[in-house]
Amino acid sequence: MKMSDYALSMTNKVFSILIGLLSSVFYIRYLGIEYKGTYSYIGEVAAVVTILLTLGLHQSYAWQYRQGLKDRRGAYGCVFALQFLLLSVLCAVLCLANRDMLFVLIASQLPVLVLRSELESVMLVENLRAYLIGDMVFKTVLCGLYFILWRFFPVNLAFLVYPVLAVRFLECLYWVRAAHLRPGKADPKFLCQILRFGFLPMLSLLLVTFNYTLDIFFLKRLGTDRELSIYTLSALIINYVWVIPNAFKEVLTSKFARANDEEAVRLCVKCPAILTLIVLVAFALVGKPLISLVFGDAFSPAWQVTLILFVGAFPMILYKMMGVVFLTEGKRMLYFMPLLISAAVNAAANLYAIPRFGMYGAALSSVLSYSLCGCLFLFLYCREKQVRAKDYILPTRADLKAMRDMLLRK
Repeated sequence: MKMSDYALSMTNKVFSILIGLLSSVFYIRYLGIEYKGTYSYIGEVAAVVTILLTLGLHQSYAWQYRQGLKDRRGAYGCVFALQFLLLSVLCAVLCLANRDMLFVLIASQLPVLVLRSELESVMLVENLRAYLIGDMVFKTVLCGLYFILWRFFPVNLAFLVYPVLAVRFLECLYWVRAAHLRPGKADPKFLCQILRFGFLPMLSLLLVTFNYTLDIFFLKRLGTDRELSIYTLSALIINYVWVIPNAFKEVLTSKFARANDEEAVRLCVKCPAILTLIVLVAFALVGKPLISLVFGDAFSPAWQVTLILFVGAFPMILYKMMGVVFLTEGKRMLYFMPLLISAAVNAAANLYAIPRFGMYGAALSSVLSYSLCGCLFLFLYCREKQVRAKDYILPTRADLKAMRDMLLRK
């Protein structure tokens, strides 16, 4: 029997958690506590700059799909190809002009990371199943790469960054083929249209990323390297927890691009919340000895930090699902304002808490901003849809039955 999209997405996420944890063991053991924080910092800076350089060009793809845009693949393919070529030239020149190692390691990744971000949006709409299957394959390749580096190579950040980048580029080539994306004719009018549509969502995504990464940026400046390495491990663990709601978010994005489904939104909030609660209980019981066993005793304080961050995972589920609805319906300002407010609160809280409480202050600041963000999205969604907030928070027996059917049906 063919797996449903929800079941395949959950399979992908369970696999991603398992292979991701194994990959983390290999590359963290490779880097050690001395370089782990710096590597994570490079990744977070690259992620922020990548969002800026996309210019939001891909943000309109799901909306254009709903509008029935003809030759959407050709139109977007042309834009993405030209952008990739221009960024490749620009970043090459910048790397030659500035030989600082951290700068080069960040800038040299950007063309591929921008292309990958844009193609991912296309795949979620055009060919979700190929995206999920390919994702598992490439994550397995990366895991093998991390193991080889750990066992056979001396510690060097470049040895880790560039082979991973090569795998990401191969992933982009696979996505281009799977989505049947071919560059069409250049259309300046179309480019202006998607720039206008995507600019605000791009800023919104930037604010989301700031909500996830401001703690790392501030901890890099206001904390110690040891705290940064420990905290980034906790952030990594929470990223694997995000895999659960992201599995439902991906399917909701694909389905909502085709038709409204308010029942799916409700279930895509409650189901990952229940699964996340189960993971939280398990981590509270066995997380501390596991961290010491797998990553080393030096990383054991990450257990307490991760438990704090877990609290913020639940309200962010509201943002992830209801944000999909706002973006797909073109309600960009409703998506933008809660993120702006929560990012500002995050920055202020970090500036206050990190000098006083170190990495624990960073964790508390993140929980505060996550909670504010989720509550604001819930309030705006209920106001727009004229629904009750408790229907999206408290699970019922009917919900549990519907969740089971949702995962098992085709």
